Amino acid sequence: MSGKLRDRLHIVRNVRNAIEYCPDGICFSSMDGRPILVNRKMNDLSIQINGHTVLNMNEFWKNLIRICENSLDMPTEGEEKPIICILPNENVWQFQKQVLSIHTDTVVQTTATDITALYANQNRLLENIKKEKDLHRRQRELLEHIVQNNLDRELLNAKIRIHDDFGRVLLMTKNWLQKSDRGKGEEQDIFTEWRNVIIDMENAAARQFPSENTSEKELILVAKMIGCQLEFVGTYPTERSQQLLLFAAIREALTNAVRHAGADRIWVEMSENLGWHHVEIRSNGDKKIKQIKEGSGLGNLRMRLEREGILMNMDCSDGVVMILDMPVCSEGKEYSGESK
Repeated sequence: MSGKLRDRLHIVRNVRNAIEYCPDGICFSSMDGRPILVNRKMNDLSIQINGHTVLNMNEFWKNLIRICENSLDMPTEGEEKPIICILPNENVWQFQKQVLSIHTDTVVQTTATDITALYANQNRLLENIKKEKDLHRRQRELLEHIVQNNLDRELLNAKIRIHDDFGRVLLMTKNWLQKSDRGKGEEQDIFTEWRNVIIDMENAAARQFPSENTSEKELILVAKMIGCQLEFVGTYPTERSQQLLLFAAIREALTNAVRHAGADRIWVEMSENLGWHHVEIRSNGDKKIKQIKEGSGLGNLRMRLEREGILMNMDCSDGVVMILDMPVCSEGKEYSGESK
């Protein structure tokens, strides 16, 4: 019997020593705060915080809340949420208490854990997240500026081209009016040239107002003014930069289809698959065209699209079809039916 008692005392002593020299703070107290077992580390922490060892754990907890009242997500009195406390030596400790029921007795366990390294890593992570958000914001702003600059550059090139065409047609008209022997059919050629210049001027005017809510209406209006009808089918991207580029491509396809292929109807068919928006712009114009020579309009459009990672191809196997493939950035808006 005495041997069993000695073994039990030896176990109790070892458990007590293990708690006493544990690197974490440990305290068992009654519900009224009276300490039952307090290890060395918890007393050391109490001395740093309160100036004395643990006398009453309830008072210790209240004082801890008062000292750390400026901390985020602080518990109110009576709550058992953890408290993070930064000590004068700048070490960070997390205090937590838990009510334990042992047979008919109720004991409050309070623990303290050194989280200095974890706290520093968390702060660095939060700072990095903040920097990353700022970087993404600046990148979005830069992208918007790039898109706007590209639009301005395109508009300037269009104005230069229209200015040159306008001067050329004026000179052509002047020479024709001064001729005494006007050839048959020259009058119709001059009217066709004036019509083409007017179409370019209308498209340039539409490009000055590329707002998200009105771009499609302006495209339909421009198409009607030049005797063409637009039909949108499928899902087009809602990403601002991609919308602007898509509308620019439709404008260019519209101008070329009416001018060179005599089209009076254009279909814009859009779909989404495997992370890509697929767009096909086709018309009912002359299907005998088998080759496309890219001038300043299509050339500038291709450069703008490729800078934004968008692929453009021209298919002439069954009439002229402009094909665009652009990466999906956000959910699209469903459009189905005919726009008149």
